[in-house]
Amino acid sequence: MSSYLGRTTLAITIAVIVGVLYTPAFSDNSIATRINNGSKLLLKEGTDSLFYVYGDENGAVQLAYGDGESWDEDQVVSGRDYPAIAADSTSKRWVAVHQTYIQSGGLAVQEAYYYDGDEWSAETLYSGQGDEIYIGPPSIAGASSTTTGIVYVAFLRTNKAWPYAKSVILTKYNGTAAANRTVATDSNLGDPAVVVELYMADSFVVHVTWEDENHRSKHAWTVDSTGASIPAMVTWQGTVSDPDEDAHHPSIRADRDRVVVAWAQGSPPEVYARRCLLGTWEEDAANQSDTPEDSSDYPTIALGDAVVVAWEETRSGSDHDIVGFVDFMHDITIYDSDVISSYPHITLQRDGDHLYLHTIWSEPDYEVGYNNIDLWDGEREGQQSAGSLPITAKPSLAACLPNPFHSHTQISYALPTAGNVSLQVYDATGRPVRTLADGYRNAGEYSVSWDARDTEGKQVPYGIYFYRLDTPGFRSVKKAVVTK
Repeated sequence: MSSYLGRTTLAITIAVIVGVLYTPAFSDNSIATRINNGSKLLLKEGTDSLFYVYGDENGAVQLAYGDGESWDEDQVVSGRDYPAIAADSTSKRWVAVHQTYIQSGGLAVQEAYYYDGDEWSAETLYSGQGDEIYIGPPSIAGASSTTTGIVYVAFLRTNKAWPYAKSVILTKYNGTAAANRTVATDSNLGDPAVVVELYMADSFVVHVTWEDENHRSKHAWTVDSTGASIPAMVTWQGTVSDPDEDAHHPSIRADRDRVVVAWAQGSPPEVYARRCLLGTWEEDAANQSDTPEDSSDYPTIALGDAVVVAWEETRSGSDHDIVGFVDFMHDITIYDSDVISSYPHITLQRDGDHLYLHTIWSEPDYEVGYNNIDLWDGEREGQQSAGSLPITAKPSLAACLPNPFHSHTQISYALPTAGNVSLQVYDATGRPVRTLADGYRNAGEYSVSWDARDTEGKQVPYGIYFYRLDTPGFRSVKKAVVTK
């Protein structure tokens, strides 16, 4: 089933597989989920609750919430657009918005809204004189591992007077006050995206990516904590895209073991992605779309038990589809219709032996399209093309328990098919520390213990370690923290 939540009503329109019953009048494509390099779709961790935000035809920001089968909605604020959504460690949902109009002499503000149990309340994260600057659309991320609720918002600040400089601004709200950090400044920059990667309890890595003045995708990061200020950004990789090709609309996601950046590159554009594992970037970016006859743009990323990059594919002037690439190996058609479907946003949900890809996108007349696909068994709810292929179940590596730990932790992994396995522990520099499994294993679930000792039986120093599972065609890395 594919459902559409329209404007300010709760009515759901149903599209069937053959795509006949849903034929909305088309004038120009909606801007409901238009790109601002921030996610508009959120799955509440450990639940089936989905939340998405969009801009409606009346110039208001709406929040829709449901389980994919039925939806309710609530207006967050009027006179704003380009919303993005994130959750902090207290499960509070935040919606960052863009101010649509500033009267002469007024303030240009960057706001984030949260629901306090009674109404939507705003925190002003950044402000400036409206007739002197322009503040661009935001991207927002929550530091989900902290003991206090922290959110980060990244956006562009543009001077309206000479020299018309643009700056990538990173703002942090730690539950008490807002702090700002200038990440980059130049004459012509593109909208940034921000994500937070777990590092240790109450310590994490903040990643920011943006389009630089030479139309390349740039990347910077910093290690932060729950304090009021933001440490200086460190340029980790610098340019992640091809320095000889124009790159636009960078998107970024991160989790415990990896960072993935995707962008549109070339003319006509194609979608590329690049991964960073254990602090080391893959040497080359991978072409995800590989359709030189079509235009591929507005990439979005989901990380979990798979890596999914999705984007808008232009088939013709009146036919845009939502397609993707799974684990840098499998093509997938997410939504195929005869109208312009655009600006996708995706998230993953693991449910036992199922891995669901939830997707929203813009349809004409400010409609928001939704469907979900089970990547592991091929069951699809929503319209799909006949060429879509199921992604077979693959190995999995669980978070170690306990973590952090002092003397012992348990590491579990599962194999859907028999094969050779390597499970190794590395220190923070990438040096091998201990081999926990090596050789042929039958299909099944396994659990091994690590006693915080190296191959010579010596206690390892306190700090961060990584354990990596390798099987043919699969690799997964997770962090373990050894404490005193």
